[in-house]
Amino acid sequence: MSASAHEMVPNNVLPWWESACQYDHNEDIYHAVKLFRRIIKENPAWIPPYLRLINIYLRRSEWKQVYAFSKRVLSLDATLKDIWWYLGISAEKTGKSTVAKRVWTKFGLLEKTKELICLSIKYDSRAELIWALTCGPAKAQIINIPYPTSRLCHQDIVYYHRTSTDYQVVGKIKHPIYTILSKQKTSYFNTYSCMLRETEEKDLKKLFFLLVFTHFIPLLLTSTPSTGRRPLQPLQLYFHYPLNPKKPSSKPLNH
Repeated sequence: MSASAHEMVPNNVLPWWESACQYDHNEDIYHAVKLFRRIIKENPAWIPPYLRLINIYLRRSEWKQVYAFSKRVLSLDATLKDIWWYLGISAEKTGKSTVAKRVWTKFGLLEKTKELICLSIKYDSRAELIWALTCGPAKAQIINIPYPTSRLCHQDIVYYHRTSTDYQVVGKIKHPIYTILSKQKTSYFNTYSCMLRETEEKDLKKLFFLLVFTHFIPLLLTSTPSTGRRPLQPLQLYFHYPLNPKKPSSKPLNH
């Protein structure tokens, strides 16, 4: 979020603005917030420091602050659609359902049908696209299985950013790609993986029997490229486990 998107930095706060942005870049949140608030006190009608604070509070999932500063920004400029989006999400998170409903009506999302979308996630210096199905304004439920170290699971419900970053084309249909904003509801399942270095049919049958017997649900089986004359291929298996095994588990997904 740059200041130039609205106007030049006022001279009376220029040193504070540069220092605050540097603190923010270095993840020194305490000093960044302190200076951005000081700038707002000196120039209450200048929008960029509000945007910076909203961005900080979004990263930290401090929804009361996101709600408060989003309202203040919209009182200065009601044309900022991203801020309306954040107001709707923060209103939901803080129990202000009437405000949230009014915002989602503005976006035409209350009657919107379910839509298949892609979510872009990053973890462990890698990136991945996962599929999700919208299940309400600004949120979607993950329908495939992210890699376990991503800290996301099959059936997690997440909030996502308003603007898509790209498209994923499947069968000539363009599916928008969004980035995740925050987790709204944790899945009923945890996701795990294991590697079989040498696999024959009897090994797979035994593993599947053990998984089902212990309430694990097999989800995805992938193999590494083979070399030479048909060696036994290592297989990567993903499976998930109900947090409460007494409850009925979902059916395995077909991939």
